[in-house]
Amino acid sequence: MTRFTVILLLFIMLPASLSATTGRDLRSRIIIDGYTTDWEDDEWVLDASTRFPERARDSRWGTDNDITRVGVTWDNYNLYLVAPAVTVSSTLMLFLDTMCGGVEDLTHQEFFRRHIEFGGFTPNVLMRADRTTSEVIGGYLDCTRPFNLFESKSYMAVYRQDGVEGGAAEIALPWEIIGGFERSDQGVTVPSGDTVLGILAAITGGAGAGAGDAAPDPSVVLENDSTRIAVLDNHILIELDGDGDGLIDTGVSPRDIAAYALPADVLEDPVRQVLPIKVPLDRKLYFLAEDDTAEFPVTLDPPDYQLPVYVTARIYSSAGYLVRTLVEDEPMMLSADPVIIEWDWKDGGGNLVPAGIYFVAVSGGAGEGTSKNTAKAAFAIAR
Repeated sequence: MTRFTVILLLFIMLPASLSATTGRDLRSRIIIDGYTTDWEDDEWVLDASTRFPERARDSRWGTDNDITRVGVTWDNYNLYLVAPAVTVSSTLMLFLDTMCGGVEDLTHQEFFRRHIEFGGFTPNVLMRADRTTSEVIGGYLDCTRPFNLFESKSYMAVYRQDGVEGGAAEIALPWEIIGGFERSDQGVTVPSGDTVLGILAAITGGAGAGAGDAAPDPSVVLENDSTRIAVLDNHILIELDGDGDGLIDTGVSPRDIAAYALPADVLEDPVRQVLPIKVPLDRKLYFLAEDDTAEFPVTLDPPDYQLPVYVTARIYSSAGYLVRTLVEDEPMMLSADPVIIEWDWKDGGGNLVPAGIYFVAVSGGAGEGTSKNTAKAAFAIAR
């Protein structure tokens, strides 16, 4: 057997992981400049050809506000992320779930406040890229630390706006700044033996607005309507320590090990996740001296859903604080006349609320604890 034949056979017999793109040090290959040309095929964990593909026109505001792909890879120094996107006048956000703690929604998150809820996903790392600047700001929280912004010098990030010429949001996050990870001569120690990285990207409007596109695509239709809370209920899952040795795996393909979290109810009935719930208020001004209660009509438009809708209704102050939960996951039939939910002007402690501006937020889903579409309406109370 010739030397060439032996080398060829050895190459064929090499494990596939040796050709993978994660490694001990990728800093000379991946340059954080906002371009995607230095990313390998197996680092794209979400695109049109993955097992959970980005589907056309189901969660986007339009071709001018769209996320086209999501990539991830890592070495013993950084977690690398990339998301080509066209945002026009909107905002690109990236959310990571790396360990315990995190947020369930963005309704009260300073710097990241949006009408967005997460389903089965509690990100503890939030990144935001606006079209008006190439900078990407990021923040972090966990089980022990409150939310705070990263120092800009602690990580590298560039947003090459609107995906021009392969441009994208490109980020390198040192492991130690996202909490629980420690670097050593052996590699990067994970916070726990079963650490799984969750990833979600979204294009949103300004502060207080919802989302127009998400990657992975959510099971509900997202609308360009700031009165509706966008539910982002799908995300990418990457197992960081598949061999269970307590260290982040290298020499693996992110694309090969990527999984996709889907709510169980979506798999069972994907058609009935979009419930067009409405709160058509008859009155926008109430007088405490004259009105014993406020009446909030709840309906579907069109009213063609013949099964119970699990409704939650809450009252918020104009500053966004929860005043009272009126009903929670209560099954209601909304296929005929509107259902009326009443409020007696009392907060959760039984005290009469002061005059002012309030919001009623009513959400409805196909089952108890399932993803919900939310409608909001404002009204005033006078004495």
